[in-house]
Amino acid sequence: MGPKAKAKAVGKAATTVSGKASAVPKPPPKPSEPTVPAVPAIPGPSEAVTLTAKQAEALLASLCAEDLQILAETLDDEEQLAARQVLEYVCDKDVSWANAQRSLSTGNQLVNEILEMQAGEFITKQSLQRFEELGHPDVSTLWGKSRTAYILAIFVQACLRDARDRLGLTAAAPPPPPMADEPPAWPLVIGFKELPSRIAEAVRWSQTVLLVCNGHAKEADTFLTYSAYVQIDAKWVMGETMIRKTMGIEEMQESLRQRVVSALKSGLPLHIAMANTAVAFKDKFCGEQTFPHSVFNFSMFRGETGTEAGEYKKIIRDSDLEDWPGSFPGRMKEGFFVVVTTDFDLESAREFLPASLPYFDDMAILEVMCLPDNYGAWPAPFCSCERCPGDVPHCARFERWAKAANVDSVKQSGRYQELLEEAARGSPHLSPDKERQLQLDLDRTWPSLRMFSENSGGRQSLANLLKAWIIFDGNEAQEASACQEATTEVAGAVGSRRSSRRSEAVGYVQGMNFIVTALLWHCMAEEAVFWLFVATVHNYDLRSMFEAPDMHGLKVRSFTIAQLVHQEMPDLSAHLAEHMQNSLSLLFTEWLLTLFAGSMPLTPLAILWDHFFQEGPDIAARNSAAPWYAPGDCKDLIV
Repeated sequence: MGPKAKAKAVGKAATTVSGKASAVPKPPPKPSEPTVPAVPAIPGPSEAVTLTAKQAEALLASLCAEDLQILAETLDDEEQLAARQVLEYVCDKDVSWANAQRSLSTGNQLVNEILEMQAGEFITKQSLQRFEELGHPDVSTLWGKSRTAYILAIFVQACLRDARDRLGLTAAAPPPPPMADEPPAWPLVIGFKELPSRIAEAVRWSQTVLLVCNGHAKEADTFLTYSAYVQIDAKWVMGETMIRKTMGIEEMQESLRQRVVSALKSGLPLHIAMANTAVAFKDKFCGEQTFPHSVFNFSMFRGETGTEAGEYKKIIRDSDLEDWPGSFPGRMKEGFFVVVTTDFDLESAREFLPASLPYFDDMAILEVMCLPDNYGAWPAPFCSCERCPGDVPHCARFERWAKAANVDSVKQSGRYQELLEEAARGSPHLSPDKERQLQLDLDRTWPSLRMFSENSGGRQSLANLLKAWIIFDGNEAQEASACQEATTEVAGAVGSRRSSRRSEAVGYVQGMNFIVTALLWHCMAEEAVFWLFVATVHNYDLRSMFEAPDMHGLKVRSFTIAQLVHQEMPDLSAHLAEHMQNSLSLLFTEWLLTLFAGSMPLTPLAILWDHFFQEGPDIAARNSAAPWYAPGDCKDLIV
């Protein structure tokens, strides 16, 4: 007898028996009490960091409508932030506390909406960035304070951890080692490579750092600039108020206040560069409501935990709060501290700076020695193939490129500074539309590298270089047009590796930003980078790729790549042709317009560029397969 027939028979038998017993009714069975699911144990903060998103879901499901309603009435900032993070998690664009209160009032509807998000499977890199901007509640503070807020916080954090693993993002930096019982006995003599760790150590003791550079302040200042410090230049302060007299003392104090606030709201360190001066900040430029003495005493300026608010609150205006990032407008962002640099030696610093800088005796003094000759060099690989000109140290690589590109053929003494001044005054070649597009592209250019992050020195250098190029190219086009009008006998070609100077300006084209950024990564001198970029455009036929309307050079090189892929990788070529149809060339556009800087890591890119500058522009097209190979010796990349 099959299962279905058996089930029917059992059903009939039950009916018959029931019919016979109908004369003597039995009392209905006592209803069983509903089963209450066990509430999972809530892990403490130290155990919560090991939870997966799936494990945290069980805790989330234990919340009831009453729990959420109670949280909706809280006035605590940390508890509110936990609820606001949930709004970001469910992709709600309005993460205000008012909207969070409305969502919490829906009770189980909000919990169900959270559970539908499949344990963070929809979290993207952009989502992670928005979470960072919103901020993270302190789970240790929430533990034992609000069960509901604590569960929401550890659930979101578990989902974020899983998302980072899924997206292949690097894990967060390990926590710093425990602090020693006593601070170091400052002043300390340190090597240049110790700067980051020694500064961090002093900051952990809530100290303002004074770097005594023994004649090498320029190198230290450059290091801090490219580490995204917000700089106050003492020479500039003195020059604008006492020499050029373009600003009064009160105007300067307001300008200094704005720079400090910019660092506070961005979570960036503040760098006060004294150079070889003893500018009288203490007596002349400090003001209680603008640039207080406590700027030079980090502990007092920030305020210690558990005591009254730090003095930084005094300099914040209502207008500053309008675009303050994060959940708590007006609160100092993590990452702010103060470093002062001087070109003096220790003896001179002790002689001249106490009268100039408030709280000099309370600073953590680091005497910097042993600066390397090739400061600023990032490590890059050597190439061992027979076609490379031997091992190329990183610090010498840029010089080799400049020599190969014949920079002297385009370089004009003093011209770069003139271009920057023209950009500052306002140039007809820099229209508002161009500036807006340029700013958008600056924000997209390697923002994950601190050297080029927002408000960093690298970002500013990149902006300077691209603006200077736009003006330079526009002026050059005007001059060429005037020459063509004066004579019709001007030859079109200048040389096999030098493109024709045309009357149409190329201006800024997307892709240039990545090329200039890669050059800056190898050399921090703006003017040197500018002239190498100009030489590259002129002498390596990049103009034909950038020049509107047809971008003829780009089309030719894209066709060359397509033919090479078809010849060397027929299966891949067939796959791409099938799925991209007639848009195959679009795949190669970014590679060519950025000279691979937009698609290759900087390490193998440097090897490819060694060959590009040595052998000419066609090497870029011939090596279009490079991004599909794992980085290694350049014989795997160069054909």
